[in-house]
Amino acid sequence: MRNRAEGLVPAPDVSSWRWSRAAVEAMDGHAIRASLPHEPVSAAVAGDRIAQALGTPNVPDEPPIVSAFAVRRLIACGLPTDLTANPEAVLINPDRVTEVCGIEGLAQRLAAEAPLGPDQAAARLGGRRVDFDYMRDLL
Repeated sequence: MRNRAEGLVPAPDVSSWRWSRAAVEAMDGHAIRASLPHEPVSAAVAGDRIAQALGTPNVPDEPPIVSAFAVRRLIACGLPTDLTANPEAVLINPDRVTEVCGIEGLAQRLAAEAPLGPDQAAARLGGRRVDFDYMRDLL
């Protein structure tokens, strides 16, 4: 992250991707925003851009091909970085979204991060659906 290299954003101090409240409050939000080349975009906008890059654009009024959930999974994988501490909203540097769009094998990565339904989970585990249901019921 460019802002981290410039010293505007310290390295995460709670985990590999989280900051303590004290660290966040010590950051200069105005300086960080001023250093961004563009206004940050939401996870939904990032999903739209990624879907467009994959050649399967999200269509208004239909379930998205690349959803905000998928973008959050990419963030969890360390690809784009969430620029906000708000758990309800995600803001991403649009230049970083463009970089993510160019990743080789992005469609496969998104597919691997997608949640599975019970039939898909059973198939991935190499078992029958009824066996998957029995295992789920044991939990």
